[in-house]
Amino acid sequence: MIDSNINISSELENALVKITIKKELSINNLAEMKEKFKKAINEHQQIDIILKKIDYIDLPGLQLLVSARKTVINKGKKITFSFDFSKEMQDIFNNSGFNALLN
Repeated sequence: MIDSNINISSELENALVKITIKKELSINNLAEMKEKFKKAINEHQQIDIILKKIDYIDLPGLQLLVSARKTVINKGKKITFSFDFSKEMQDIFNNSGFNALLN
């Protein structure tokens, strides 16, 4: 079930939301993630996105992260990303240039 890979927790009287994504961020769970991101962005001032032990991420998943970042910044809010990738995933992420887009 996809929900077992997504955890959302709010802190500090709804000012901060942490979204933890485990194992996969891909077209397979994109619609669900987009809705969760949209809700978090509308309801919170700071969004922390934590990618934990990601085994698979595809281009639509990366595009969702970049889009979320742009939306949050355009609304004058804050967003941070934390990555817990395997060495192979780190290399792919860094070599693709997406790491620069999210910092």
